[in-house]
Order: sequence, then structure tokens, then C-alpha cells
Amino acid sequence: MQLTLPDVVRLFDTTENTVRNWIDEDDLPCEVIDDRYRFDRSELLEWATIRKLTVSPSIFGVVNGDTVSESSLSAALELGGIAYDVKAPDKQALLRAIIDELPLPEHCDRDVLWQLFLAREALGTTALEGGIAVPHPRLPIVLDIERPLVRLTFLTEPMDFQSSNGKPVDTLFAIVSPTVHEHLQLLARLASVLGDGHVRRVLKDRGKQQDILAAVNDVERGRADRTGRVV
Repeated sequence: MQLTLPDVVRLFDTTENTVRNWIDEDDLPCEVIDDRYRFDRSELLEWATIRKLTVSPSIFGVVNGDTVSESSLSAALELGGIAYDVKAPDKQALLRAIIDELPLPEHCDRDVLWQLFLAREALGTTALEGGIAVPHPRLPIVLDIERPLVRLTFLTEPMDFQSSNGKPVDTLFAIVSPTVHEHLQLLARLASVLGDGHVRRVLKDRGKQQDILAAVNDVERGRADRTGRVV
């Protein structure tokens, strides 16, 4: 789905001048078609997630005019699981190890998925602030899986992910989704959850799986209570 400049202004609750400044000075991805800006939803949300910007839920609430079902980050994280004290000699080996541990159906091609993760990393860092990275395919692909999953990995030693601030990464949320829409939802939910102080503390302390899941679920449930939908 291509978004226009007014769409982006509404989604970020900002001004056209601010969006233009983001394009000129902060690498906001866009195309110019017939002298008008056009923005890809996946690229826009990825850009916002890395910069911890809040995005309106409407960016993922409707697809092609139809309201679609919600995807829960806590459910995806419970499905994907949490790994502690993971060691790897480099980024390629680390991503391979993560993909090998994903609970995917036997027919899923892990080699292809690994190459897609590497291709995304080659385009630019997936590192956020606070030593966190969100590796994923650049363009979400349709996998023959029933539900999206997120695997949280804690490293024994921090690793260079070519982050914009030069700081290494020690915590990764790897995302695999069956549809583009669910990928967008998970990115948006992750951005929201990582803005919560309690979640950040639990992650920093490398809490038990049940404590991390409970903290993430509390944020999602709290947003649902306030807005009527999980965001």
C-alpha cells in the first residue's frame, strides 16, 4: 500500500514540513511519482520503529479497505521462544543460529529465510537504541505458517550491528510473519512495548520467560483497555 504525504502527516500527527525534513535529513524512505511523495507502509513503519516514533494504529488496522484481525506480540513471542546466553562468532552465524531454532514447519526453507535476513542487514542496520536489534526479511514474505512468531535472543557478548550510534547489540527480536500485514502489526507493537519502562528493565535484567511475556502482555492489554484495540 502506497501512502501519500497527507497520510504520513496524519499517521505521525505532525506537519508536512516535518515530514519533508525527515526525508531530507533523516533518510525517511519515499519515492517521487508525478512530483508527489509516495511512501511504502513496510519501509515507513520500519523507519519509525528504529527511531522509536509513535505511529497511528490506522497504519495497520485496514488493508485494501477491509478491517483485518489483530496480531499479538506476546503471543508471537511465546510461540517463537526466548534464548539466553547465545554465542556466535559473527552476525551471519548468529542469524543462522536464530533461524535454525525457530519453530517453523519442516517444509519451510531455512536457507532461503537466512538469505532474506542477510539481504535485509546488507541494506542497513536493524539496530535500535539500547542494544536491541530487530532482524527480519526486508519485505515480509508469505510463509506457510499459521501464525507470526518472534524469537527473543540474549547474547553472551554484545555484537556489532553497525548501529547508527556505534553501540553493539546484545538483545534481538527476530520476526517472521505469514503476511505483510501481520509483520506491520508486530513492528508497531514492538515499538510500543519497547517504550515501556518496565519492559526495558525486565529485558535489561534478562528476566525469566514468564516475566518477559507478562510485561509485554501488560503493555498490550493496557493499550487495549484505553483504546479498544491492541496497538
